[in-house]
Amino acid sequence: MLARVKATILQDVARLFVLCLASALFALLFNFFHPMRLPIFASGIAQPGIPTSVWKRISYVDARSAYESLTENGGRLVDVREEKEFLYNRALGAVSLSYLEYPERVDQFSRVTPLSTALFLYDAGGDVDISVRVAKRLLTRGYAQVSIVRGGILAWVRAGLPIETAFGTAADSTTSGGGT
Repeated sequence: MLARVKATILQDVARLFVLCLASALFALLFNFFHPMRLPIFASGIAQPGIPTSVWKRISYVDARSAYESLTENGGRLVDVREEKEFLYNRALGAVSLSYLEYPERVDQFSRVTPLSTALFLYDAGGDVDISVRVAKRLLTRGYAQVSIVRGGILAWVRAGLPIETAFGTAADSTTSGGGT
C-alpha cells in the first residue's frame, strides 16, 4: 500500500514537472512570435538584429523638456499608440505612427519627415514600452535624433501640457479635466 502511494506521488510530481516545462516552452515560443514581445530578457542586452549602437542612441526626456524642446527647436511629436487611442486624445500637434501599423505607415511618415528631424515618441505610459520598439526601428531607418517621453501621454497630461481630444483642443490638459 505504501509503495503504491509513493508511486502515485512520484507520477504526480513527474506530471507537474512536465506541465511546468511545457508551459514555459509555450510562453517562450508565444513571446518569440508575438509582434509585441514581452520584456523577458534583461534590459541591458540588445535584441538580435539590432546593433548595440542603436540602443545607445535612444535618449529619454520628461514631458516638460520635450515640450520646451519642440517649441524652441522644432521637431516632431510622434504618438505610437493604436489609432483609436490617438483619435481619443493626444498631445497637441502630435502625429500618429501606430506600432501595430508601423510597416504600412512608415513610408508615408518618412516622406513628410526628414531624417534630420528631432523625434519625440510617446506611448500610453505606465509599463507599456512600445516607444522603445518604434525608436529602434526609426533609428535603424536613419533618423538621428530619437527621444522617448518618459511616462508617455500620462506624463504629458500630468504636466499640464496642451492636448487634443475627440471633443476639441484644450489649451492645457488641466482645463480638460486631465490635470491634477
